[in-house]
Amino acid sequence: MTKNKTKRSKDGIEPYLFVLPFVVSFILFFMIPSAYSFVLSFYKYNGYSTATFVGFRNYFRIFGYWHFWESLVNTLVFYVGHFIPVFVIPFLLALALGSQKTKFRGLYQTLVFLPNIVSLVASALVFRILLGTRSGVINSLIGAHIPFLEDAIYMKMSVISLMVWHGFGWFFIVFLAGLTTVSEELKEAASIDGAKPYQVVLHITIPIMKPVFLFAIVMDMISTLKLFVEPQLLLGTSSNAKTIPQAGDTIITLLYDNLNNGVYGTASAIGWILFLIILGVSILQFRVLQVGED
Repeated sequence: MTKNKTKRSKDGIEPYLFVLPFVVSFILFFMIPSAYSFVLSFYKYNGYSTATFVGFRNYFRIFGYWHFWESLVNTLVFYVGHFIPVFVIPFLLALALGSQKTKFRGLYQTLVFLPNIVSLVASALVFRILLGTRSGVINSLIGAHIPFLEDAIYMKMSVISLMVWHGFGWFFIVFLAGLTTVSEELKEAASIDGAKPYQVVLHITIPIMKPVFLFAIVMDMISTLKLFVEPQLLLGTSSNAKTIPQAGDTIITLLYDNLNNGVYGTASAIGWILFLIILGVSILQFRVLQVGED
């Protein structure tokens, strides 16, 4: 009897022991810093002097700062500009290459996913070589001097191109995996009943893959709202970066600048504003797609 109790006791403890390292690290490296940053957002603090409580002044200051709104608009432009190419085209490719009838589909799938494997730093360097104004490959080929990395509009288009290139493969793999949830028997039955291929996609494939679409959209939205690396790598050292510093700035760029300048209270407030934006947009996306009501 005692042995059985001891065994049951061990069986009850062991699962928690496996989870314990994650729980401890989650509390130490996420919960505590998050709580600290939330409290810090109500203070004026530069890292070495005494923190001064300022209430919501940091938040009011951010909302009254035109650079915040410009950075928010830039972030939304990057999101909208890259979304349709990386959503629609990978889905169509997944439909084509997911078919068992496609020859060499394994090779094609690898080639499509390849840009996602390449280091983002390497991709940005290649794009800088391609898009340079005076010695860029594209301008050299067409004999022009298009300021891809020097004009505000072209700079945004260049960043969007890099985002599409690097994110294309991730969407493709997600959609390819999602297509495995669509029953082949269901599609065959629809075909037998006279449904055309596009009708099968519209009325069977897309509705079944709605949870996959929601996952891809939410993850991409979170990633884009936290965009920082791509503009910094592609535009950070451009020849016109000092004259047009805001063209590629995002919300995270503004947060980084405040951290770099020792304005930790304002930086914390920006982080929590970004959290609320992500939370609000995520809830809206869940409401629009209405996953779970089907």
